[in-house]
Amino acid sequence: MDGELFYGRNRLKPLHYRKRPHQDSGVFMPFSKIAAVLPRLFKSLNDNLFKTTLLTLIAVRITQQTDDPSNIVAGLLILPFFLFSARAGQLAKKYNRVRVTRSLRLTDLAMMLLAGGVLLTKNIGLLILLPFAFGTLSAFFGPMRYAFQPEQLEDSDLSAGNAYIEKTTYFSIGLALLIGTLLPVRLAAVVLIAFALIGFLATRAVENDGGEDKNAPRNTPRDMLKGIWKTLRTVRKYPLIFRSILGATWFWSIGLLVIMQIYPMTGKVFNADDFTAAFLLAAFAAGVGAGAAYCHKLLKGVAHTTFVPISTIGMAVCFAMLYFLTVGYATPVEPVGFFDFILRLRAVLFTLFWFALAFFSGMYVVPLTALIRFKASAANRATVFAANNLINAVGIALTALVFITLGAMGFGTAALFLFAGVACLFVSVYNCSILPAALVRSIAQTVLEFFYRVTVKGLPNFQAAGKRVLIIANHTSLLDGLLIAAFMPEKITFVIKPEWENKWFARFFGLMVDVYPLDLNNPLSLRALVDLIKKNKKVMIFPERRVSVTGALMKIYEGAGLVAEKANANILPIRINGAQYSKLSLLKNKVRTQYFPKISMNILPPKKFDVDPSWTGRRRSHEVSNQLYDMMVEMLYESSKINENLFVSLLNAAKINGKNHIIAEDVSRKPMKYKSLILKSYVLGRVIARRFPDDERIGVLMPNVLANVVTFFALQSVDKVPAMLNFSTGVAQVVSCVKTVLLKTVLTSRKFIENAHLEKLEAALRENGVDVVYMEDLGADIQTADKL
Repeated sequence: MDGELFYGRNRLKPLHYRKRPHQDSGVFMPFSKIAAVLPRLFKSLNDNLFKTTLLTLIAVRITQQTDDPSNIVAGLLILPFFLFSARAGQLAKKYNRVRVTRSLRLTDLAMMLLAGGVLLTKNIGLLILLPFAFGTLSAFFGPMRYAFQPEQLEDSDLSAGNAYIEKTTYFSIGLALLIGTLLPVRLAAVVLIAFALIGFLATRAVENDGGEDKNAPRNTPRDMLKGIWKTLRTVRKYPLIFRSILGATWFWSIGLLVIMQIYPMTGKVFNADDFTAAFLLAAFAAGVGAGAAYCHKLLKGVAHTTFVPISTIGMAVCFAMLYFLTVGYATPVEPVGFFDFILRLRAVLFTLFWFALAFFSGMYVVPLTALIRFKASAANRATVFAANNLINAVGIALTALVFITLGAMGFGTAALFLFAGVACLFVSVYNCSILPAALVRSIAQTVLEFFYRVTVKGLPNFQAAGKRVLIIANHTSLLDGLLIAAFMPEKITFVIKPEWENKWFARFFGLMVDVYPLDLNNPLSLRALVDLIKKNKKVMIFPERRVSVTGALMKIYEGAGLVAEKANANILPIRINGAQYSKLSLLKNKVRTQYFPKISMNILPPKKFDVDPSWTGRRRSHEVSNQLYDMMVEMLYESSKINENLFVSLLNAAKINGKNHIIAEDVSRKPMKYKSLILKSYVLGRVIARRFPDDERIGVLMPNVLANVVTFFALQSVDKVPAMLNFSTGVAQVVSCVKTVLLKTVLTSRKFIENAHLEKLEAALRENGVDVVYMEDLGADIQTADKL
């Protein structure tokens, strides 16, 4: 922890050094923004609670058959998405989304009142027909809620909103499954109505921002199939969105089938009770929520697919492990309770991999849904979300048909897990084939974060920079290129020396980035680089052209600036800090290096050159060079802790350089190490705090010796401002300075006053009511406790 030193936790801490309030990157938002996702939460709660209560009533309490009713209910819920999603997208585009959402929530409340009554009567015919009505309402509700969510949230909050949706969706599924399984039917009916009422009230908190398009064509029922085809054809024009929808469809297909297999697996394989099934469902819901939250943390507010391939691989591995854990499971002869089940080692391992499957599923779906919402334009947003629901429904239906067929052929739950794992493996191979750089980047990120504890700040600035961007960074070590390639959210172009093109590390590097060999002596090569950036490419250049040998900025070459200026590109500065202390830096004899120091990357807001259009030739090049240098200097300044207490900076410097590193030396030729300086500052600081508790500012009248340095940091350690007095300016000037800053006390040395013949200055200070205190006298006040 910054500011905590190796001398013990009971040492005096500087008062300036207080913890700042934690500011999350978006996982927690104010209610006005959360309201944009609350309607979905309670709609999902109602749908899943009704479905679960219905399944429990049919399967457990009436027919005692689990499989067939589940498939019937699932089919009736899915069918409306296929029939009405296209129409819903057109309605969401034409009418005010918030008003329509409120109307749908009011309709939902009425339907829940009806459903509650039907549940109480236990009329099986009506109960089986109700899912079709619920599915129809959900088909219309989906495009509406998805369309107005990006309008209610800022781009920086969109990833957090997506994480909220995934977490709340599976939270609602888990909670609904628990309630529907364990609560009596009458109480479940009451909860249904309560959730519907809360969901309706939540829509009242959403701001009405309009969004209707009154010129949009109005469809009739005869246009239903035509509307479906038009919706699919529209979304096919956007390959990234279409592939993201297909990926999300796979997630929902697997998720639905996993949930629908809970009851047969719990009963036939584990021979466990309903509470065990509810526990596994809750574990799955918690796993997806945890994966969604963790992925949101990794995305840092930017939608990208870096973690999609590795997530699908994780899902495939988990399915394989679930197969091996269930295929040889010794099913108990007698029914077992939850505690008997969880005490079995194989059951514990199954639960862990079950949770891991859900965790990787959450990591998998969050970036895909974020891309769908972020890449969809305002004009086509409702159509895209309608296509998403439509394709999801078709995918779920086809996948369910495959699994039902396999079940009819005699394949058990374990075999279905194996089949799902093989399918996930094929999906992961496909993802890796279309996103090879994403897989390598995710692996590189994992390794670098593990060893170097890398933190990245300002990632939304990468997206704010636009498409035509020149990325610049300080060059601190040989790790810098790998860091930037791994932690940028998309594949960028890296400028390298031509002689490096055929090196082994360049081939590995090329898996994550596009490599561009640049001959700086060839003007045509520079012109080609300008043309490349004009094609809306993000290009990375180190303006220093070499690794720093001083720890600070080296000479800044103007080539990078001229390329950006000619291409009319934005400049994206990136500050790399900490890598200069690694073994891969060139500062081995200047600072203490470590094998795995903590590294931070700070992406600053994009900038642009501001050059007078009338300037040409050398004058223009010189101005671009100056502005590029200023950008690099400002980058270092703005990403540094400029408001940090100086004593805290001293503590951090001691941690970096080592406590035995020599920090100061005066004319007496007695060097002082960090350890000695900090220890003496602590001891003297305690004496000063005890002697002058009410003084905020204390003057220091000392020569340029080590005692002056110790006094300065001693005052800083107890949150007192040292006012450094320059005796060479004369008595009148020193007295004027003392009056200006309202000093009550001045610390000096008796020996210094005598040797420098400053008796007149001392007398003048005393005449003006200033308490002149000798450091020799303070030494006598040091107690044993101060040294501990």
